[in-house]
Amino acid sequence: MCAARNQMATPSDGVDSRRMSEGANAELIRRFIAETNRVAEVGGFDAWLDFFSEEIVWEAAEDAPDAGTYRGHEGIRGYFEDWLETVDGFHNELRGLTEWGAGVVADVRFSGRIKDTDSELTFDYSQASLIEDGKIARIKEFREHDEAVAWVKDSARGAAPRT
Repeated sequence: MCAARNQMATPSDGVDSRRMSEGANAELIRRFIAETNRVAEVGGFDAWLDFFSEEIVWEAAEDAPDAGTYRGHEGIRGYFEDWLETVDGFHNELRGLTEWGAGVVADVRFSGRIKDTDSELTFDYSQASLIEDGKIARIKEFREHDEAVAWVKDSARGAAPRT
């Protein structure tokens, strides 16, 4: 969930099946994105929060209007609720998924409509996640896939992820 980048979808854009991983961590992220869409449609945060460690740290894209770091279940719930209060038809389409050890990069197309307007919003972003003990422990949003991959690979090598 990264703030608007106004990249419009084109009909030729599609899922790159070569970038769809199938490991346990990738499957966790696939289920998390599906649950995010479900919560946006019908509500009920409890199952969504179960995907995260209690100490989750979620960093929105640095140059986004909602840029910031959200900590813990309360922080990320507030972040998501802000999106739902701003956008109707919230939907994340998973377009690519790549797993490196405990890290996963999800390439996502967001779409929605700004509430009380006719303004459609569509943009692509990459969401890098680190998994610990079967839970999402850290998420960082990027505008570019390669930056997300570098961040995940840094963490896999034991280096502090780039901030």
